[in-house]
Amino acid sequence: MLEPEYVIPCRKTISGRIHAMHNNELEKVKKTLSSASDIALTTDCWTSRATRSYMGLTAHYLDSNWTPRSLNLLTEEVTESQSAANLEDSLRIGMEEWEITEKVSTVVHDNAKNITNAVRGLSTDGITSHPCSAHTLQLIVNLGMKLPQCAEIIQKVSKLVTCFKNSSKRTYALEKHLTQTEHTVRKLIQSCPTRWNSALFMLERVKELRSSIVAVIADRSVFDNKTAQNIAISDSGWDSIDVLIYLLTPFQIATTVLSSDSEITISKVKPIIHKIITKHMRSEKTDTKLAKTFKEKVVADLRSRFHFEDIEDPTQENISIAHLASFLDPRFKQLKYVEYDAFREEIKNYVKKEYNQIGAIVMNDQKASTENNDFTALDVLLNDNESDTSEEDEFQHYVIEEQINHNLSVSYWCKDHEKIYPKLSKLAKRYLAVPEVASTASEMVFSSSGNVVRPTHNCLCSEMISALVFLHQNKKK
Repeated sequence: MLEPEYVIPCRKTISGRIHAMHNNELEKVKKTLSSASDIALTTDCWTSRATRSYMGLTAHYLDSNWTPRSLNLLTEEVTESQSAANLEDSLRIGMEEWEITEKVSTVVHDNAKNITNAVRGLSTDGITSHPCSAHTLQLIVNLGMKLPQCAEIIQKVSKLVTCFKNSSKRTYALEKHLTQTEHTVRKLIQSCPTRWNSALFMLERVKELRSSIVAVIADRSVFDNKTAQNIAISDSGWDSIDVLIYLLTPFQIATTVLSSDSEITISKVKPIIHKIITKHMRSEKTDTKLAKTFKEKVVADLRSRFHFEDIEDPTQENISIAHLASFLDPRFKQLKYVEYDAFREEIKNYVKKEYNQIGAIVMNDQKASTENNDFTALDVLLNDNESDTSEEDEFQHYVIEEQINHNLSVSYWCKDHEKIYPKLSKLAKRYLAVPEVASTASEMVFSSSGNVVRPTHNCLCSEMISALVFLHQNKKK
């Protein structure tokens, strides 16, 4: 022992210290949330190894620099059935405990009916339901990959990978061939049913190692004739792999971009999905039968699930928070993805209506801020007493201002223009704070929870699990 006289704390002491740390961190989080003007929530449920169900709840907001921030609020055990009514009650209780009900604008969740209906039940409090785009994309791509031609080649490649992974002899033979041919030694990747992009990674890796895989399969000291014939991929099969990689790559890129927790993402979803439909999934004369079938299926699902159906007579019911966020993002405010001018005007009118409603609040805040500030002599002599532009001019000036490049940071732009557009800034913070993907925050919670609730720690009480996950997730935030 490094310190033989050290007395190991007992279980009660450690538990007490954890709860004390939890209470201290809880007060810090409450103070942080009290300063946030608008908050969005993400939620999801999971089952531990001890077969206990939990619901995670994470708060998202934009700080003073317009940088997205997130804080874990709770990891609560759900002892009753995960019905819509019970989940709605859990969400209400969570918001009330944190005293943020009036600040919450949106709850982002997956596409399960129970949580969807639960969040819709919160509409009486002015809270909007928003499905997770990553989960929606996963559902769409999975349906595309279940098409017979796609499923056949994916199953064929998966079978090949299994043959290598289940044999150390074959694995060593593949590594040896890669080394002899001066290629980087890489391991094959197996697809996972719950993650569609793992199929893409599997296909990409098999394509990368094609020459070595073919050489090893042809080696009769490693594979017998029957096994080699069963897993061998024909030239047309390799062509299909190339096509699938080409088809799936845009969805992987889109998922990665929309899953960022360090950037504002909700304003990107409509432009990205529209471009996937009109460019990446556009039908071409050179398309193979596989590509044509996949594109037709996926485009139909994208239009339906992301509401890109033809809208000849648009109403405010067709407007989602993603539309509003796109207009309030200077990178996408021209709404080029909207196919009808009438619908584009309807979105602008909706924003203008909310813009007018918050005008009085902003003016009062500015007046109070002015009264409480200390002015220098030059402020008194040189500052204008009245704004250079009227409220109407602020909105119109934003509309006619040039749209910025999509690669520029919207956070920096909003920070620089916050005083120029005070009313629009307040409105923008409400919608741009909404994360487009619920799974990013939820999976970090599940990962932390999985490290806590292990086979050797499966008797921890739900309060202790919640406290440990809360402390881990909110450290350094």
